[in-house]
This record gives sequence, structure tokens and C-alpha cells, in this order.
Amino acid sequence: MRYRVVDEVRGLVPVVRACTLMRLSPSGYYAWRERPQSARERENRGLLIQIRTIHRMSHGTYGAPRVHAELRAQGTEVGRRRVARLMQQDGIRALRRRKRRVQTPSAPLEAIPANVLDRQFMPDRPGAVWTADITYLPTAEGWIRRWSIADRSCD
Repeated sequence: MRYRVVDEVRGLVPVVRACTLMRLSPSGYYAWRERPQSARERENRGLLIQIRTIHRMSHGTYGAPRVHAELRAQGTEVGRRRVARLMQQDGIRALRRRKRRVQTPSAPLEAIPANVLDRQFMPDRPGAVWTADITYLPTAEGWIRRWSIADRSCD
């Protein structure tokens, strides 16, 4: 990895200076440049092409688990962590979906009933004031509606 850094700055900084700063020997750097690519690096390059194709076909929504599943479905024997590592090294990330905000439709102004109670919670006669409450409770099986009706009678 450090040899790769020296290779990237080679045109800006002399190789000997870059190797000294990275605590490498120049002969080791030149030996690294001349060394043929390993079989694993060649496999990773081919695998990365497949990963990019699958990611592009998903419009950028697939992350490492789904890309891995797609590779397996295509018959490529590869580990999920290897796919994740290659995606991370290449800067390939899945797009995150935003959480949807639930918005209730607003009622027209004519549909809003008049406030006849006007915060006078103690009625002057029995049965004059009735209240109701609807509570929505989220559960694993869906929403539950709970109704309660109360008669505010005089004391």
C-alpha cells in the first residue's frame, strides 16, 4: 500500500525523497513496480468489474449483501466480506432511502367544527358536554384504533 502512495506522487516528488518519507527503500519500490500482478489481484480486478456492473444495474441501491447475493446467483463463488472490502476500496456505496414522512391530508376549513366548548370544561347541566377520543396505536400486526367516549356531567 505504501508503494502505491510513492507511485502516485512520483511525478511531484523525487522517488528517493518519497521513499525516505515513507520509510521505504527505493530499490524495494522499483522491485514492486516490476513485480507481475498476483493471481488474487487479477481476480479482484475482474470481480470489481462485475460488482460495478451489478451496482450500476441496481441504480446504485445495492449494497454489499445484495451484490454478493447477485454474484452468487450468477455462479460466482465469492465471500460477502470480500465483496464488501472491494466495494469499500473502490468507493462504491448503496444509496440510502429517506424515511417517508406520513402526512395526513388537511381538511378544508369548512369541515372544521366550531369550538362550542370554548375551554369551559364544567357544564351547567347533565349531558350538555360529550367528549370523544381516538387513539391510534402501532403494533407488529398493524394499527389499532381505540375509542373512548365520556359524558361530562355536572357535579
